Amino acid sequence: MTVKQNESGFTLRVAACFDMSSNTEITLVIRKPDGFKLTKTRTGGDVVLGLVNVTDPDLGALLANQYVEYNVEVGVLDLVGVYSVELKYEDSASSELLYGGTVQLESVRNVDD
Repeated sequence: MTVKQNESGFTLRVAACFDMSSNTEITLVIRKPDGFKLTKTRTGGDVVLGLVNVTDPDLGALLANQYVEYNVEVGVLDLVGVYSVELKYEDSASSELLYGGTVQLESVRNVDD
């Protein structure tokens, strides 16, 4: 996925490809190009378990309870470069890293370009 620096208000989906409805916590760890980590959680109200089947333009068909959504907030994508995203799923029996991916940011262009 390629987005512009400081872009916000769009939904970032991360697929786990198995039913996560038994979660006690779902966490997205976003690593910025400078190494700084942001943590977004379901219990904190930032990450939402997808409850309906959807088709994502980047990920394709996603089944209910098998993906999460995060509405990218202002200030999160403030640096140009590659961001990595990790999804961590926890239930009463385990804590497991399920996904790692990247978000590539392009340079900001002048509005008139």
